[in-house]
Amino acid sequence: MALPEYSREAALAALGVRIVDETVEGNLGHLFRPKERADLGIDGEIELLSSESDGKRRGTGRLIAVQIKCGHSFFAEEKDDHFVFRGEMKHLDYWLGFSVPVIVVICHPDTRDAYWSEVNPGLVELTETGWKIPIAKTSTLAGSLTTLESVARRNYLRSVIDLAAQRWIHGKHAERVEFCGIFALPRDYRGADHLVTIGEETVQLQFLVARYGRFETERLSDLLDEYPSNAIYGERIVLALIAEHPSAFALSDDFQKLVSSAVPITIYRLLFNRYSCEVGELNDDGLIDDEYYKGEPVWSYGEEEWLASRYLPFYIRDT
Repeated sequence: MALPEYSREAALAALGVRIVDETVEGNLGHLFRPKERADLGIDGEIELLSSESDGKRRGTGRLIAVQIKCGHSFFAEEKDDHFVFRGEMKHLDYWLGFSVPVIVVICHPDTRDAYWSEVNPGLVELTETGWKIPIAKTSTLAGSLTTLESVARRNYLRSVIDLAAQRWIHGKHAERVEFCGIFALPRDYRGADHLVTIGEETVQLQFLVARYGRFETERLSDLLDEYPSNAIYGERIVLALIAEHPSAFALSDDFQKLVSSAVPITIYRLLFNRYSCEVGELNDDGLIDDEYYKGEPVWSYGEEEWLASRYLPFYIRDT
């Protein structure tokens, strides 16, 4: 008799959704909504619920998108302190461009334990066939209430990075720093994202954020192509390279060739802390300059000290 089959894969997928649902609502006290229709790589979303004085819980509109993976295979690549999750490029591009934070949750079908990691450029490492991120063994879904709440409450990342970097450049220079407003930009200007006057000099300022743990050449190449027609507005390009891990500053040969062109370019290396929404400048001594007074750094830290001072759990990287 021919009967429809309920596959092992379907059973594991359903189990993963149940584990996440029970954990989010039972242990964390928030709301989980599974996706009932085609999701293109998102299995559900977590919404934070507020606890009111009248004892009622209300929705906040703060969301986290969730991709769930359940099965023994997701625990096969195990290190001392983390598991390695591997994915396809189509999902990575989709998740990094998503309008809310995205987390991957791996669920063990026997123990029903769930572990998670946010998908962000600071953790992603490209491989020959795709990409991978570490999922710390300490990052249990049931024990991550405070961390998940902070993830859900963050603003849109690219805008936050831009604002943090603008704050940095104001502190970096003792001279007056003035950004040209969007409506004041020359109509034929096609240069860097910002025109900025620092003291008496106007420069083209470009914040370039590392994706997949490296800096891509496309934006810089376009900037250099347009330079002859834009140099009248700002002869020097100030290029602020922004990453979440210092390894991104090991620039590719192609990138170094571009910055070695005849165009005057000044480069700064900035580390972004997504938990405190701050940037610090990586100086030539390998220290991170933080806070400025009249253009001079007030404090300089080692990487671990700087991250710890902002309560950022140290990222585990698979080497």
